[in-house]
Amino acid sequence: MGKSKSFLNQNGQLKESDFGQTDLIPLGWWCSIILGDFDQDGDEDFIIGNMGENQLFKPNPDQAAKVYYSDFDKNGTAEPIITYYNQGTEVVKMPRDLLISQIPVIKKRFPNYKSYAKASLRETFREDELAQAVEKK
Repeated sequence: MGKSKSFLNQNGQLKESDFGQTDLIPLGWWCSIILGDFDQDGDEDFIIGNMGENQLFKPNPDQAAKVYYSDFDKNGTAEPIITYYNQGTEVVKMPRDLLISQIPVIKKRFPNYKSYAKASLRETFREDELAQAVEKK
């Protein structure tokens, strides 16, 4: 069996890549993998799919989509909070009612939809709450 090769799709062209170097692995939400012998050379090949550009999130290195994971309401169950940037401000992706169903104190912080719609992540959660959370980009 020969040496494994990896390729990245760069503007519609497959370019050979060394996935052993982490700076060559694009960040993103990897969502699919297909295994097969696509080039019919007797070894297994992988096609790995990432989220495309036709989505709500338009992250970049300075404004990455994130997940904060913590037991925000101290009920013994950790809640994941997805955020993204909207016009340069990090905001919570989750609708107010769904967030309240997971973290009831949010209703006190934002008594109406208008106040919640204007809130940044830092206005939705206190610094001490975010400091204890696991953050992934």
